[in-house]
Amino acid sequence: MAKIKATIKLVFAAIIIGTCTVSELSAEQNSLPDLYDDLKAADAETALGLEREIKRLWELSGSPSVDFLYEKGNSAFLSGDYTTSIEHYSAAIEFAPEFAMGWFARARAYTYMNYYGPALKDIEKALLFDPRHFYAVLGLGQLLEKLDMPFLAVKAYEEALEIHPHLTEAKELQDRIDRSVLDKKI
Repeated sequence: MAKIKATIKLVFAAIIIGTCTVSELSAEQNSLPDLYDDLKAADAETALGLEREIKRLWELSGSPSVDFLYEKGNSAFLSGDYTTSIEHYSAAIEFAPEFAMGWFARARAYTYMNYYGPALKDIEKALLFDPRHFYAVLGLGQLLEKLDMPFLAVKAYEEALEIHPHLTEAKELQDRIDRSVLDKKI
């Protein structure tokens, strides 16, 4: 009961603190397709700036209270309290079920707890709402690797690189799998 009251207080505080209006968010979110297109064609230096802008937009749910819950989830995640982070991300998703970053963040927390089934379901939801969410595609590849499906993981990394050609982590993971698969064939 105390946790519920604390969460309600957090939501009310977020409503009072909130500064982003839904119309402002809608206008910014409409720029995501253009940013994805620009990212695909960008050089490495320009891609870094585009990636930062895309991540900024990903983290805006359209609701100050949901953004607040999401940030509470991030704080718990960064402190290693994955159970609490899942609770906050779950609350954010409950209030904003189309918030792709909420689904992805919860999937990431589930992965850290080795709950791969729920993580896969959440990544599926994140990609349903934003098919070009390159971190979700990257996360899918990492999960597939953990599930000993290297060929599918490579496909996911290829897809992530198709969206974001300068995503260093995807290149490194793909190269590592390619080398290990070649080593097994020899």
